[in-house]
Parts: sequence; structure tokens; C-alpha cells
Amino acid sequence: MDIKAKTKKALPFTVALSTYNMLIPLIGTILLVRYLTSSEYGILVLFVGLVAMINVFFSFGYDHYITRYVPSIKNKKEIAEILWNILSRRLLIALAISVILILTFQFFAKSFDIHDYYYEFLFYQIAIISQIGSLYITRILNARFLQKYELILTIIHQSSRLALICIGIILEKKFMYFIIIFSSLGISRLVIGILIFTYRFGGPDFYDILNFRKEEKEKKSYRRISYINNIGNSFLGTNIDRYILAYFSQNIQVAIYAISTNLLGKILNIMPLRMFFPLLEPAFYSKYDETGKSSDLNRIFQFVFNQGNIISFLFLSLFIPLGKDILQFLFNQNYILAAYWPIIIFLGFLMVYSIPLGMVDKAIKKPKILLIAKVTGLLNIAIGIPLASYYGALGMALATSFSVVLKQIITLILTRKYIELKIPWKSTFKLIVNSAVVMLILFYLHNKLQVNLILLISLGVLIYFILLKLNPILNSYEKKLMESLVPNRFTKIVDWIT
Repeated sequence: MDIKAKTKKALPFTVALSTYNMLIPLIGTILLVRYLTSSEYGILVLFVGLVAMINVFFSFGYDHYITRYVPSIKNKKEIAEILWNILSRRLLIALAISVILILTFQFFAKSFDIHDYYYEFLFYQIAIISQIGSLYITRILNARFLQKYELILTIIHQSSRLALICIGIILEKKFMYFIIIFSSLGISRLVIGILIFTYRFGGPDFYDILNFRKEEKEKKSYRRISYINNIGNSFLGTNIDRYILAYFSQNIQVAIYAISTNLLGKILNIMPLRMFFPLLEPAFYSKYDETGKSSDLNRIFQFVFNQGNIISFLFLSLFIPLGKDILQFLFNQNYILAAYWPIIIFLGFLMVYSIPLGMVDKAIKKPKILLIAKVTGLLNIAIGIPLASYYGALGMALATSFSVVLKQIITLILTRKYIELKIPWKSTFKLIVNSAVVMLILFYLHNKLQVNLILLISLGVLIYFILLKLNPILNSYEKKLMESLVPNRFTKIVDWIT
């Protein structure tokens, strides 16, 4: 089966996975924000952020190694050897880090205002270890175009999570209850993931676990540069931002910032760069490895960029006129209204975020470019600390957005030394015009006629896609590419939307 056929077969599962990951966790987040105090929710997101931070610093690039090189491996036994070798070591490292965190809790807890939550922190280490293990199962399933298994895992995990959150709220359980269920669900997801992988590729061999695999010079270099690049990314990410806010501001600002970034994350789940990433990345690399043509990279680059802008401008055109009402409707907490401007800032920089430069640089095997651009991560911390101290979540959002935009500019300049990338500015201008029209209509209807919020959102979406049809964004090649990727029964819908 060729790459395009694999992509088309896996696409429905990827779309379903992204949609499910947007809706079900969002409902859970809304319920938790409504039920927990602002301080408890702030502490919960600090715990959750540890998973990504530990993996970033102790993955040593093996997560990116899996994504880049496993798609082209034909031998199932070799795939099994790679996963078991990598997974066993990551779990042992995660366990060691958790033990260190528990033993040193008293030395850092006061600084982040979590000193009264030792036992919650202790139990959450189970979730941290299991979630790190699940990250590698997910990576390898995506790399092998097995998104249907990832969908099964997600449905089981997220449905159970939502059900247990509802039970906890109905029974008026304390904060510890939610920590215990998140930890228990983390273990179950890891176990089920391991069983699925074993079924597809085979179980572990004791030799596979202990043996240090020999790497080709190119692969080792790629892995190490990707690792350092990932560390740089972490300084631009929102997990470290939360700890900066907790240290230099208050936990309520952490909660406000977490709401902003969580909503952004849900939107990112339906952005093409994120929704199709498990397919785009292996397909992108495999296609370029086959042809070596820069034209292939440029076409897909523009396709992903335009698709991402369609989604980001849609949410921006809805949230600017209706954002405060949406936040009050969803969370029913007055302090959450302070998340309005951070969300606007994040939505505004999505256009720059949508530029898939990382995939281009990895495809042409120039990850050093990404590494150089990560110097802006230090800038994020340098300006983030004073801005967080004075302006809380808003200041941190400004610092992060500015740093990410600067990183993308630097990356684009350096990438163009190796391959000519053309930004589709004409399509972007069309989207700006379309969005401006939608915002003006919504502002008028909301302020002058007091139309119902749900009706306004529905009307805004409808007007946006009508304007997209009248003032189209995608060119003929991009339309055909989009139609070729989706199942035949959905081509008419895609044709109407685009």
C-alpha cells in the first residue's frame, strides 16, 4: 500500500480522534473549572504540566526518532525491538525522576504554593509515569498509520475520565478523588496500549530491553539535535509558563492562563497541522525521501498553511465579538473572564503558528535550523518573568506569543537558504477580509439586536463559510489534494466548504 493510500485509510480515524480530543476533554475541563476552586484548578494544571516537562528533558530525542525513521521500517520485529528498548528506559527514568520529586517536595513546594498538597502530588506521580509511557505507544502507532488503535485508546480513556469526573461532582468528592482517578486511568491506558502494540508487533525480548542499539551517525545526529530543539521548544511552551506564573504571581493567574491555553489546545486539535500531524509527518517525510523534489514540499507547505488559517481566522472572528459571553456561558466563573485577552492574543498568533516550518526543516534534514531559532525561548523567560509579575496571565501570553512569532521568523529566514518557500499572502489577505465582515455582523447583532449567543455563533460560522465559498482561499491543486485525502462520501462536503 502506497503512502497516499495509507493516509487516506487512516484519515477518518485521525479526524475522529482530533474531534473527540477536542469535545470530550473540553467538557471535562468545563466541569472541573466549575467545580474546583481557582486554587485547586491551578494546582491541577501544574501537576499535569509535569508530564510534558519531564518527557522533554529526558526523552533524549527518541520520540522524534520514532516519528522520523519508524515509518519506513518494513520488519515488524525491528519495530518491536525499537519500541521496547526505548519504552523500558523512559519508564525507568520517569520513575527515578518521580522519586526525586517526592523526596525533595518540601524544598520547592512553598515557592509554587502547593505545600498543602503533598499526598495529591505523591499519587499523581503514577499518572506522570504512565502518561510518559503512553506517549511512546502513541508515537509508534501514528508512525505506522495505526490511528484506529489510538482512537480506541482515546475513546476508552476520555469517556471513562469524563464519566468519573461527573460521578465525583455528583457525589461532591474532594480534590484527591480526581487525582486518584487520573492516575488510575493513566495506568489503564498504558496497559491497553502495550497490549495493542504487542498484538500488532510482538512482545518484549529481554535482550531488546537491555541491549544498547547501535545507531547510524546520521540518525544519532538527528535524534540529538531534535532533542536539543525540543528543549528549546519547552522554553516557548505553556507548561514552563505555568510554573513562572505560579512562582512570580498567584495560582488564580495559573488557572486563568491554563483556561486560555486549554481552549487554545482544543482549537489546535482541529487545526490541520495538529489534526493531520500523525499522518502528515510520516507521509511528508516518506514522500520527500521518495522524490527529493522541493516542489512537493512547497505544495504541501502552502496547503497546510492555508488550511490552518481557515480554522484560526474562524475562531478569531467568533471570539473577538462574542468571547466574554462564551467564557461566562461555558465556565460560569467570574474570574475566567480575565482569560478573554490572553485568548485573543493566542488566537492572533495562530496564523504564524500554522506555518509548518518544522516539518520542512526535518524533511530536508536541517533540524539545526530549528535549534538556532530556539534562542527565542530564553527571551520568553526573560520578558515573561517581569510581565507575569505585573500583568499575570495576560503578560505571560504576550511574552509567549511574541517569542513564538520571532522564532518562526528566524526559522523562515534560515530555511529559505536551502529551499524557496512561498507564503500564500493573497489567501491570507482574503481571510482577513472575510473575518472582518463576520466580526462586524456579529458585533452589530450582539450589541444592537441582543440575539441569542448560540444562534449568533451558528450564524457566524454559516456566514464565514459562505464568504469562503464566494471569496475562496484554496487553489485548484489544494482543493484536489483535500478531496483526494478524504473518503469519497465526504468529497461533496469538502467541495462545498472550499
